[in-house]
Amino acid sequence: MKKQIIAITLALTAISFSGINSAADRLNPEVGDGKYNGYDLECPWLFHVNSGDNMYCWHYRYDDDKNPYICFEYVMSEYTNKIVKVPDSINGETMKYIKGSCEVKGFDLNPENPYMECIDNVIFSEDKKKLMSYARLDERTEYVIHEGTEIICVDSFSACENLKSVTMPDSVKIIEPYAFSICNIEQYNIPDNVEVLSQGCFSNNKNLRQINISKKSKLKEIQSAAFGGETKLEELYLPSFNIKIDKMAFGSTYEKTLKTQLKSYVQPQITVSENKLSWEKIPNASYYEIYQKLNSGKYKLLKTTKATACKFTTLKSGKNYTFAVKPVAVIPAANFDKEKDEGVYPKSFTIEGTMSEDILLTGK
Repeated sequence: MKKQIIAITLALTAISFSGINSAADRLNPEVGDGKYNGYDLECPWLFHVNSGDNMYCWHYRYDDDKNPYICFEYVMSEYTNKIVKVPDSINGETMKYIKGSCEVKGFDLNPENPYMECIDNVIFSEDKKKLMSYARLDERTEYVIHEGTEIICVDSFSACENLKSVTMPDSVKIIEPYAFSICNIEQYNIPDNVEVLSQGCFSNNKNLRQINISKKSKLKEIQSAAFGGETKLEELYLPSFNIKIDKMAFGSTYEKTLKTQLKSYVQPQITVSENKLSWEKIPNASYYEIYQKLNSGKYKLLKTTKATACKFTTLKSGKNYTFAVKPVAVIPAANFDKEKDEGVYPKSFTIEGTMSEDILLTGK
């Protein structure tokens, strides 16, 4: 029995020393594209960084396709205002891409790197279609993404708090999760080809006041926490009522009155026949509001209807009246589970369409 215990102890000791050696190798990696001055590039556990064992840390992981990529972990204060070297490879593994913004002033990327390219202190894929990483401590307050960019990648501008304005070109089709989280940007213009506002993409933008989405936008979905956290966004115009909105799109806590008012460019075209207004059915509209314009210029709500016509029977002959119609959609919240989410998350979102042009009727 004692021999067995001794044998097991020796085996565990060997494994322990093996682990230490492995960790030591990882903390002093072989790096492609030159040597690094005074800091390690890869660490197995984050506590090594926080304890000061690593002054700077590039960490590498593998994606679902087994491609190795670099992601930023942490930087000590003595490196925060430096241009930092980005490795081509670590321990013989070629780094295919970088993921997320980095708390550095700038990037020193090998110009011969076959997978990445640094343009104006921002790292893109080699074909320049994917924007992958912005330097958080870059001192610019404005940045214009170059035409031809199609994807703004995960976390690429996250916590880039110096930026006050980012201009996205029409070529952008995808804004990935948390791309602009924790920023100080007040306004975004969403390119027309973007179909999804991804999870957390504009979360915790405490100064966010305006999202501009055009009538021609192809937007079809707003995912969880896209506008989560603190925000000053009072209204959001959508291109249609044909849109999927996650129950948590505007935050994780339930409020009876949503702070952000949802509106749409959808507008009914009215035809007149004697004392009757008619319009074509608008896809996904839940009902229509009928208004009368008063002499003061204000609009008074007369009635709501699910029909596509409204006939007036009390108009005085020869007197002029002005009316307008507004469509309204009540969209079920995506991923809402009645049993779990009732009273916790909103079960629907109300989207107000655009009021029709004023319609003049003369009583007959």
